[in-house]
Amino acid sequence: ISGAWLGRICGCMLGKTVEGIRTDELVPFLKETGNYPMHRYILSTDVPLEKRSQYKFYFNAPACADVVDGMPVDDDTNYVVLSQLIVERYGKGFKPENVAEASLNYQSIYSYFTAERIAYVNFINCIEPPASAMYKNVCREWIGAQIRGDYFGYICPGDPETAAEMAFNDARISHVKNGIYGEMFVSAMLACAAVTDSIEDIIKGGLAQIPAS
Repeated sequence: ISGAWLGRICGCMLGKTVEGIRTDELVPFLKETGNYPMHRYILSTDVPLEKRSQYKFYFNAPACADVVDGMPVDDDTNYVVLSQLIVERYGKGFKPENVAEASLNYQSIYSYFTAERIAYVNFINCIEPPASAMYKNVCREWIGAQIRGDYFGYICPGDPETAAEMAFNDARISHVKNGIYGEMFVSAMLACAAVTDSIEDIIKGGLAQIPAS
């Protein structure tokens, strides 16, 4: 679990400096800084002030690996912490309404983006799950829920079914259909990964939790 959490942080940190950049700017930038194919973190020396004006993208220089002394706040890692708080408070059998309540209690609207932010607005307007996932939510089949599912896999080693069930109840606050299945898939794969080194078995274990229909 420690390794999974650290790996998640490392992955988020790797992309945080350039999150949202387009390929037509990212590839030339990486080539210019001797980091293509990408093999190290982006450093503040890669994006000095005089260089930034060359790009349309606004570089998140304060998040560069040689500037920070820890992982900056990030919605992806926030979700893992929030999931732990939800399970601690409501147990593994938590319901979507519990997730909505925890979201309002523990985080501000600025912690969320796309489908989650729309769902948050719906909570404030007393629109509860599963309606909160659908009302005016054009992002309801995006990957937001998919990035929220890690913790449920962490705490269900060898039990992908339980991990997927928790992911289902988590995802329903903000997503439908493929948006939900994405989180179930990831959570189940992580549960499988705790007990096997076979990538094929891990993927099949995740797919096994997706409804055949």
